[in-house]
Amino acid sequence: MKRIIFYVLIVIGVGAAIKWKQGVINEKRSQPTISINNEYQENGKPVEILPIERGVMKFSERLTGKTKGNRVTLFVGANQWRRIKVGQEASLVGDKKLAGKVVSKQNTPNTETGLFQVTVAFNESDQIKLESVVVDIITSEKEKVVSIPTAAIKEDNDKKYVWVLVGENKAEPRDIKTGEKSLYQTEVTSGLDSGDKVIVRGASSLTTSDKVRIAQTGDKK
Repeated sequence: MKRIIFYVLIVIGVGAAIKWKQGVINEKRSQPTISINNEYQENGKPVEILPIERGVMKFSERLTGKTKGNRVTLFVGANQWRRIKVGQEASLVGDKKLAGKVVSKQNTPNTETGLFQVTVAFNESDQIKLESVVVDIITSEKEKVVSIPTAAIKEDNDKKYVWVLVGENKAEPRDIKTGEKSLYQTEVTSGLDSGDKVIVRGASSLTTSDKVRIAQTGDKK
């Protein structure tokens, strides 16, 4: 009799355990699924935008040279030499506070290398510690231009387009035509104007009419 009671208690215990487990499973199933897709659908994909304004677009030559005190000696090819002129502004890459000017350029190339020597001088108080540096020389400027980061421009066959923010939280592609390029910027000759908001980060996974939100620090794109 005791053995029968023992087995009955085991069966009751197993049944209770199964019911408890089923309850836990059903409770979890009833809870909303937490996923990136659900989060995007509810709050929108995080993106970074660039409000468009017409302004000055600067074109420059990026060159590596050797330093001595507050001067940098550069050696450039014929095409770059034609664009560089004495008096043009220059800056040290990595430290834009160090601003200088082109103070001289040779008119004849080195007979061995075919390169022309150009010298950039910074303020006398700017003693550059690095032996080798990279310098940007601004060779020309273009006013009242719409320009955007080149990385924001997408291509589909022969067409170029960007993603723009429409309203408060919608994204849509916009066909554009481009003009001149600088180191990192591209001129947009049609398709964008002042007031437009171009998506410059987070556009790689977008589809038409996706819901988006302006990214906050720590957002994953």
